[in-house]
Amino acid sequence: MMQIGGDGGKARIPTLIHRTSKVEASANTNSDKGWVLAKVFFPEKPPTDAALENCTYPDQCESEGSITTEQIKAQLKKLKPFKAPGPDGILNVVLSKSTDLIIARMLPIYKAMLDKSLMYKLWKEFAMVVLRKPSKPRYDTLKAYRPIALLNTMWKVITAIIANHITYITKKHQLLPANHFGGHPGRTTTDAMHLLTNKIKVAWRAGKVTSVLFLDIEGAFPNANPEKLVHNLRKRRVGIVTGLPVANLCLQNKPKIAQIGKEMREICSNRSFEHISLISCPIWVILGSF
Repeated sequence: MMQIGGDGGKARIPTLIHRTSKVEASANTNSDKGWVLAKVFFPEKPPTDAALENCTYPDQCESEGSITTEQIKAQLKKLKPFKAPGPDGILNVVLSKSTDLIIARMLPIYKAMLDKSLMYKLWKEFAMVVLRKPSKPRYDTLKAYRPIALLNTMWKVITAIIANHITYITKKHQLLPANHFGGHPGRTTTDAMHLLTNKIKVAWRAGKVTSVLFLDIEGAFPNANPEKLVHNLRKRRVGIVTGLPVANLCLQNKPKIAQIGKEMREICSNRSFEHISLISCPIWVILGSF
């Protein structure tokens, strides 16, 4: 009998089978495994569309003011205290327990970043840990693994504030379709299912046959074209939030770190846009609404 797939809990990654120029190859060393996995997790950036260079855009939605102390405190309060830290090694519990001591320093730093469009590169680094997907029949293929990103908390706080601001703008100015549910505050999967069920029953009452098509876009975030993404955001009038161009968040290069066993391999890449941080959800909601 064929052995049932395990839970993928083993720490060691076996020799990985992959294709290079349509030729099957194997990755045996940690260095080679890190390289082939990085190419899967961070595919090459799609070509730039020359038609985007001379586009005209509508006036962008006005910023709703600068960042406030209350916004920072609210995000620090939401942090899960004992989650694994990012490359800086600062635990969430340290920041959440010392909020009253550090808030006076965090506020001017965040204000300067937003007002002057500055991105601190070290905050954008993250540790990428490779984990096995559970119950796979074999683990010598690249699709049997998934990445887990460990972000620096200081970066998570400011991106969470920006994400909330993008969500607020889209709702205030009604930039999303009326029947959009994903990533929309106050709307849940249950609401979407109620609407779908209602439409099906209405069709049945009219004597019609109903068909439903569900789509899953594979690699949506890593394969997004950054320039096209910013183009769509500007068409939706959210190219600038809290005084900061979204392009600074989406296009700025960031080191990627892949961890396999005990070896850390830094992979500098400008292949994909910022799809790891908390801004990815509201940005993708806007992109997917086109």
